Amino acid sequence: IQSDAFVGATLNPQWNFVNPTGDAPAPVMTGTEARIDVPGGADHDLWTGAIKAPMLVQAAPNTDFQIESKWTSGVSSPNQLEGMVVRQNATNFIRFDVFQESATTRKAFVATFVNGVASAQANVVTTVTGPIYQRVTRAGSTWTYQISGDGGTWTTIATFNFTLTVTDVGVFAGNHNVVTANTPAFSAVL
Repeated sequence: IQSDAFVGATLNPQWNFVNPTGDAPAPVMTGTEARIDVPGGADHDLWTGAIKAPMLVQAAPNTDFQIESKWTSGVSSPNQLEGMVVRQNATNFIRFDVFQESATTRKAFVATFVNGVASAQANVVTTVTGPIYQRVTRAGSTWTYQISGDGGTWTTIATFNFTLTVTDVGVFAGNHNVVTANTPAFSAVL
């Protein structure tokens, strides 16, 4: 797994942009960060029947590892989400993210997917705003998800068991609303 600070004018070649709905533009490189723009008015979630979030993924070995991301954007409007994904393939994976549930409630969330069907592993209220640091640790079939507001003090959100043959890891951004027309646009920045 290759570390990347997203510094430069172009996306480093280890990344593959996955755009399940085809409506998200290519990631924007600002020179110091990468930005994933998620269009409004359409659902870009990772859930049963809605594997639609744009993501950047890179090949990963099927071994123990620890990965971290730092989102400078944070989530601030209801139904915005940003996080990390560990995949076996397009329908078998784990999502780890922070999402804005309402104007006053932000949650850290984990779901596992088997053949495209999601099972929630954690759905925990958090006060972390931005930046949002996320850490995923794999030890065999044991997974640990942690978040931080400063990259130094970590809160464990979940530890759980799930068997997955890892092929790639990455980051994703999304939006969701029961009324699709009200789904907010969102720019997630790493």
